[in-house]
Amino acid sequence: MNQIINLLIFTPLIAVIFNIIKIPSQIIWYLPILIMCVFFLEMIIQKEYKNIISKKNIPILIYIIFTFVSCITAKYKYEAFIGYNLEGFITLIGYLGFLYLGLKLDNRTITKSIKQITIVSTILSILMIFKTDISNILFNIPTTSYYFIQGTFDHFNHAGYYLLIATICSVFAYMNAKTSKEKIVFATSHSILIYTMILNDTFGVFVSYIVFLFLITIYLIIKKKQAKELLIIFLSFVVMSCITNRNNYNIVKHNVQEIISDTNTVIETKGDNIDNFGTGRGIIWKTGIKLLKEKPILGYGFENIKYEYEQYDINVDKPHNIMLELALSNGMIAASSFIIYVALIIIKNLRKIKESDNVLVISLLIVITYLISSLIGNQTLYVAPYFYFFLGVCSKEYYK
Repeated sequence: MNQIINLLIFTPLIAVIFNIIKIPSQIIWYLPILIMCVFFLEMIIQKEYKNIISKKNIPILIYIIFTFVSCITAKYKYEAFIGYNLEGFITLIGYLGFLYLGLKLDNRTITKSIKQITIVSTILSILMIFKTDISNILFNIPTTSYYFIQGTFDHFNHAGYYLLIATICSVFAYMNAKTSKEKIVFATSHSILIYTMILNDTFGVFVSYIVFLFLITIYLIIKKKQAKELLIIFLSFVVMSCITNRNNYNIVKHNVQEIISDTNTVIETKGDNIDNFGTGRGIIWKTGIKLLKEKPILGYGFENIKYEYEQYDINVDKPHNIMLELALSNGMIAASSFIIYVALIIIKNLRKIKESDNVLVISLLIVITYLISSLIGNQTLYVAPYFYFFLGVCSKEYYK
């Protein structure tokens, strides 16, 4: 099991090499998911089949069953089970395997994994920051662009979600460092990741990180510890927010102004001008709700949404909202069941927050902030395995 999570952690760096030799990075991202799919099915058949049928698993079982049915009844079945983006039903089984992995691994291994994520993402961020010829070679984009990992994650927004998870991991690595040398290393990594996360310019990620800072502050106040580390984390964020500029404007300030402007426009027009809200997401959401009304029970199946949006001359393959995506792909019953399952895990952890160790707390915060960022984003194979893995870590408390 350790080998599979290690493969996932180092996949971004391997994907960089794939970019150099002109092979789509999607293939290498699919590899750990496919291996996990086989491993997970084997584990269920050999050991875990007796534990599947339990009250606590009812929501996730309903989700899987209705999702499977929606794929069988989908118009384009190849897309539903495999997918042109390799994000069909088989990929979902791989995601659930990572959830199972997070549930089964011990805290020592999880701590090691979090530190490895921090180190790998820091190396990747350093490559992104330096605007040199090698950056252009590695990522197949002009050196004048700031979206240095588009080649590795297919889209800068996907990179943003990864950087959100990695930055939170760096906070854990810093706060749990055993020596002064480790603290310096992980504090530096955290600053680099903060800078890169802001530079990547995914607004939902920025908002989610602010939520993270708020939640981690509350937690540390409750626990009455690590005030010094918390102060350094805040200072890193404030400093990087102030100095991260592009084309003579501050990225954070520009994004805040943009969202205020969008919100004011919607309010002033009483929702009549919502189509352009969130860089065009308004019309995508509105059309998605219209499509959902046509097939509310089973949805359209994985990777089938694109063809429905094309009827409205909208060129997207996902609705940029994880809840709407789940409902359109798998139907309202499946989507509601999954949301209930995740909510039960979060609630159980929040009730036990005072007794929780740092591994559980940081995993919970990753899950919450990822979900917030996904309210204006998509679930993709580049980032979703990390989410399911940390959801599995959180589920330890749920299954006690």
